[in-house]
This record gives sequence, C-alpha cells and structure tokens, in this order.
Amino acid sequence: MEPLLKVLRHWGAPAAAVLFFTLWCVAEAGRMGPSLLSWPGMWPLILMTAAIALAAWKPYASLGFTAGLLAGQLGHAIDEMYANHWAIYLGAFVALAFIQWTAGRRTRFIAAGANVVFAGAMTFLMLSWRYSNGVGWFPPLYMGDRWTFRAFGWQLFSLLLLIAAACAATGLLLAMYQERGSLFRARTMAQTSLR
Repeated sequence: MEPLLKVLRHWGAPAAAVLFFTLWCVAEAGRMGPSLLSWPGMWPLILMTAAIALAAWKPYASLGFTAGLLAGQLGHAIDEMYANHWAIYLGAFVALAFIQWTAGRRTRFIAAGANVVFAGAMTFLMLSWRYSNGVGWFPPLYMGDRWTFRAFGWQLFSLLLLIAAACAATGLLLAMYQERGSLFRARTMAQTSLR
C-alpha cells in the first residue's frame, strides 16, 4: 500500500487531470459540435484540468487557474457555464484534495480558505441571471437575483462547501495515513538501533 501511495502522491494529480479531461470529452462529445474549439466549455475544462494537474506540484498555480477561470467568467472574458457542464467546477475541489494531501500546513489553510471564496463565486455564477441566464437553474428569471439568492443561494453554497469539505477530508486522511506510516518506520528504526 505504501509504495502505491507514494506513486499516487507524486503522479496522482496529473493522472486525475487526464481522466477528468477525457471523461468530460467523452460525455460531451455529442454536444461539442465539430471540434473542442467550438464548444463553450472548452476554456473552463482546460483551466480546471490544469488546476488538477498542478495541484500536487504547484499548489498556488493550481489555485490561480481556478481563480482565473472564475474571474474570467465574472468579467465575461470566458464563456459561462451552461446547464449541462457546470459540474466542471468540481475540478477545483479535486485539486483541493491533492493540495490537502501533498502541501504543507500553511498552504493547506490558504487552499481551504480560497475554496470557500471559490464556492461563493461559483454560487453567484450559477444563480445570477447575468450569467448564461442562470445556466438553466431556477427560473423564472423575472424575479431577479435577490429572490433567487434568497431562495436557493445558501442551499447551493452549502452543497458546494460540503463537496469541497469531503474532498479536503479525503486528502487530509491520506496525508495523515502516510505521516503515521513514516512515524512507525522511524520508531522501528530507533528501537532497532537501541537494541
């Protein structure tokens, strides 16, 4: 188990990124049109894939890709999510799991705080009528953002936080398991040398 975890700690994030990208391309193949370049979800998928791929090696760059995606969508520079591909956002929480597993304590706290902010921005982008007509969520739109956020904002925000917390907990449990194994090995070596 330990050798496998050692390999996954180093190469798991890039492998997860390839899997994430491939599964999205397969799932959306019928809706992509003639090529990936004409699909509105292209840039969100590419940026989330990069965030996952870099999570174990460059955690701040990974967070930067997620922040760049959300800022680009808020500024209308990147296509907003449509109803059938909003779940690309969940790639940010997959990246969070790898950051919690592989990064230091300070980086873990920064990543957790950043993902709370990300979840808030995702909630706004998914519910606001200004972005892809609410991406197909919760019409009628004539009631405006205030009614939509009051009715559904906390529910969606809580759901995103719950998913983020589950991913972060998975990463932390893997980190604790590996640290525990290292402590046992160190104790065994100390006992052997004492004998």
